[in-house]
Amino acid sequence: MKRAVVVLMLLFCSFPLMAQRKGSTEIGGSISFHSNQDAQQRNYSDLGFDGLICYYLSRNIGIDIEPGVGISFQPDSVSIATLLMGSLRMRLFDLIPSGYRKNDVYRLDLGVSSSVFANLGVGLWSEGYSLSQKPSTTYSGPAVMAGIGTFSQFGRFSTLRVKLQFIELFPSGPVFTKRRTLVQVGVGFGLFIRS
Repeated sequence: MKRAVVVLMLLFCSFPLMAQRKGSTEIGGSISFHSNQDAQQRNYSDLGFDGLICYYLSRNIGIDIEPGVGISFQPDSVSIATLLMGSLRMRLFDLIPSGYRKNDVYRLDLGVSSSVFANLGVGLWSEGYSLSQKPSTTYSGPAVMAGIGTFSQFGRFSTLRVKLQFIELFPSGPVFTKRRTLVQVGVGFGLFIRS
């Protein structure tokens, strides 16, 4: 009886990860807004959106597509920055006690509720400016990314990701003549729309 209760609890807790099988699709994203004033009392506002589409090739490997758009409103200009990244995501290890890993969980191929993953990817950045009384200009170039993060599921279809990414933007055009490195730390939510 005791063993049956443990197996039922493992089954119940592991249902969410059944969504991480081949062919599953996850979507998610986040929205941010920031507003401040400078020393001359001029208002600056930033609006950002980061999206996520993940297609699972298997339980341990997925393809992430992450589009990001940022709009900055300044007293004399408006700028729009976009970053589209595509990456291969691989599960490094699961966060579960080793006793469960060796016994019921792996034997039943149930998975666990949390894991650590790594991403490697490439993408394209673009930035455009519209200044008062001047024509707008746009610049774009390639980007590469490496990241690490955690992945957890809550309920059957909802996920939580915490990630750290290093993104290198390569130079392009007369304005962006040097490489730029972005360090992004983020927390995002997702939903499985196909499992």
